[in-house]
Amino acid sequence: EDLGFPNQIKIYKFLKKNKLDILIINSDDLILNSEKTIKLLCKKLKINFRKKMLNWPKGARVSDGIWGKIWYKNVVKTNSFQSKMIEKKIQIPSKYNSILRECNKIYDELNLYNINNIK
Repeated sequence: EDLGFPNQIKIYKFLKKNKLDILIINSDDLILNSEKTIKLLCKKLKINFRKKMLNWPKGARVSDGIWGKIWYKNVVKTNSFQSKMIEKKIQIPSKYNSILRECNKIYDELNLYNINNIK
């Protein structure tokens, strides 16, 4: 529950059941192919894509809010999407394997519907 995966799938199923539009974006897609992903998002939202959507000025913004210092550390230091993944080797204690499996199952299910997987 603390990781949010069960709530994410509940929200997805609620939206789908009620035939509401759903857009799922995998953050990996934004890193590995930001232009394609942003173009797909613009198409789904019926707005024009502009190259300037791929860049921003360095530095903090008022719109970052109270979580800016925690969530946007890398955004403040950059002016565009990174073009590579930063791999971290994390050893998860075996006592959490059931939680990991549950979260991965939900992640995989939601990722089937991310905008880069839907034709």
